[in-house]
Amino acid sequence: MAAVCWVDSDGVESGASKITSITLASSRGIVFGALPPPTSGNPTYLRLYLSTSNGKSLYRVADVTPGTLTYSITSSGYDNGMMLENLFVSPAPVGRIIRHYNGRMLVADSDGYIWYTEPMELDHFKFSSNFLLFPNAVDVMEPVVGGIFFAHGNKTEFYAGDFEEGFQVRSLKEYGGVYGTGQVVLNTDGVPEKVYWQSQYGTIVGALDGSVTNLVENLVAPESADSGMALIREEDGLRQFLVSLKNPVTSNRATKEFIA
Repeated sequence: MAAVCWVDSDGVESGASKITSITLASSRGIVFGALPPPTSGNPTYLRLYLSTSNGKSLYRVADVTPGTLTYSITSSGYDNGMMLENLFVSPAPVGRIIRHYNGRMLVADSDGYIWYTEPMELDHFKFSSNFLLFPNAVDVMEPVVGGIFFAHGNKTEFYAGDFEEGFQVRSLKEYGGVYGTGQVVLNTDGVPEKVYWQSQYGTIVGALDGSVTNLVENLVAPESADSGMALIREEDGLRQFLVSLKNPVTSNRATKEFIA
């Protein structure tokens, strides 16, 4: 069996090609032919993998420069220390939110899928297995040390745990969040201290223990929207969460009476 991978200047492999199998008489040899040209990026070389006779695992047999068309295999060419591991992996999908959590990259798309990479392989996605599925598109996805906050539809939840051991889902609010408003505050070690986002009922603060606080729910009836942008501004010890909403809608809880 044979397959190939592209390798960049940092030594990162692409996903493997489809596996090709061939049956040989004992006196025959093997030639990799019609090797593909690079289709994107600027790879350093093409890595060739081959199984042993009747073997189930593929091992590196050669690294060739882009543009090489054929390569002949010798019996002494196997690198038994480098097995092919990137079967059925793909580049990142198109998404609308991208975050990092516990050595994985997470991508939320517009169909309710959360795609995540293999551990410490931030550009290797397995679409057949590595995903979470929500009933509607996720508008807020903000990880902290112990889990991930998700706001979608009319729900805000905290997924405590990790992908390997599984998550414990805690329901937090019976309303969601405004897409595009998620922000994080990092401590001096670069670890999330708190996360913020705008909801239909005001600004939400998510803490490391998975709890949330609505800062203004009992004070004002803020406008809502389907999307927006946000930033966190800090100056002279004052932290401000600034939000701009697209096509805002007045809250149905806002007062409509006044005295002139």
